Amino acid sequence: MSYRVEGSENFLHLAAALKAADRKLAGRIRKRLRETAKPLGEEAVQALAEAMPHRNGLSAIVARAKAGVSSTTGKTARVEVRLRAPGYDLAAMNAGNLRHPVFGGKAWVGQSVPAEAASRAFEAGMDPMRTALQREVESLLSEINAGRL
Repeated sequence: MSYRVEGSENFLHLAAALKAADRKLAGRIRKRLRETAKPLGEEAVQALAEAMPHRNGLSAIVARAKAGVSSTTGKTARVEVRLRAPGYDLAAMNAGNLRHPVFGGKAWVGQSVPAEAASRAFEAGMDPMRTALQREVESLLSEINAGRL
C-alpha cells in the first residue's frame, strides 16, 4: 500500500538538476526528500495499528510495520511512501478485512476490522507533507543555485 506526491514544477526543476549532478550529490538530495516524507509513513502505521484489535497482539504487530520512502527522478519526480509488514496484507486490513488462523487449529476465519484507518492518516498528512516537500525542494534548488550543494 503506497501513496505518492508527484512533480510540481519545482520537483521537475530539481529532477533536471539531479540529472546534471554527480551521483553523490543526487544521493544526498534524494535522502533529504526521503527524510522529509518519512514521518507521514510512520503516522499511517501508528493510525492503522491503533485501529486494529488490541487483543492477541495484532495492534502491536501492525505497529512494527515498516514505512518505506523512496524518491525518484526522471520524467516525473516523485516521493512515494509505502507500508510493509511481511506476512500481513495491510491493504486488506485498510479495506476492513482481516484473515487469521483460529487459535489451536488449522482453520482460518475472516474478521471485520475498522476500514480506511491508514488511508485517513495518509490523507490527513498529505497536505502537510506536500508543503514540507515543496519547502525542501525550494531549499535544495536555492542551495544548488548558490553552489552550496
